[in-house]
Amino acid sequence: MLRNITLIKTLTTLLAVVLVLIHIFFPDLKVDSITLGLLVVAVLPWLAPLFKSVELPGGMKFELQDFKEIEEKADKAGMFDKDIQPTNQIEYTFQLVAKEDPKLALAGLRIELEDKLRKLAYENDLDTKYKGLGNLLKILSSHDLITFEERSVLADMVRMLNAAVHCEVDRFEYSNVSWALELGIKILNSLNKRIK
Repeated sequence: MLRNITLIKTLTTLLAVVLVLIHIFFPDLKVDSITLGLLVVAVLPWLAPLFKSVELPGGMKFELQDFKEIEEKADKAGMFDKDIQPTNQIEYTFQLVAKEDPKLALAGLRIELEDKLRKLAYENDLDTKYKGLGNLLKILSSHDLITFEERSVLADMVRMLNAAVHCEVDRFEYSNVSWALELGIKILNSLNKRIK
């Protein structure tokens, strides 16, 4: 998978550089916004971790997947059960509204995550009343109910969900929301296993 991504990045960069060279070597063409746009496309795959989205002149917009890093961290932390295969079955209410209202679905995922974490704390006799989600994660981690790595993943996930819920509606594409929800469901399933 990583090899395929690197190959795609390399090919994209090479294609954009070749197009820039062709554009430059024609005598009647000058370095203009087209050349600059192609240069941006050439370096964009390598700078992806630094940006959430990039908008080029003329309204061309690239949405970069913010949740990819969270997914990799969650996998490294062992939060995904390899035995559970993804299904198309509706498990949570927020899945019902994902196509019609992506913002509401992401907010529902965030609420569901907090609910599972509070249940985990409650079942282990931890007082988390009047505690924010950050403090809740800290308490769960200090009582070894989640690892430090899992705490980091959950904090990142909640931060990204909060940011997504507060951004412009027109930035959402269903494929990105669907992918983020699938990641969230995997994390919820991991938390469900810890709740009695």
